[in-house]
Amino acid sequence: MFFLGHPAHFHLFKNIISNLQERNHEIRMLIKTKDVLEQLCINNNVDYHNILPKGRKDNKLSMLIGVIKRDLKILHFIRSFRPHLLIGSGF
Repeated sequence: MFFLGHPAHFHLFKNIISNLQERNHEIRMLIKTKDVLEQLCINNNVDYHNILPKGRKDNKLSMLIGVIKRDLKILHFIRSFRPHLLIGSGF
């Protein structure tokens, strides 16, 4: 399971994800709304789930609520998918 929180993360992990998929590993990719990250996934035919589709505001309370929402949604996906490996910058 990969969590990508920034477009740079997509470029960092895209080759690893592709290699794992070629070896028949089941991959789940979670993203949050950030700049062009979702568009990169769409343009590269990457199956993903956006856990924060509305993004967040740039104040401290919204940031805290966003972290809590993100972590709860990631936990939900971890419990349902039960990955062997978690990779990302937001865990």
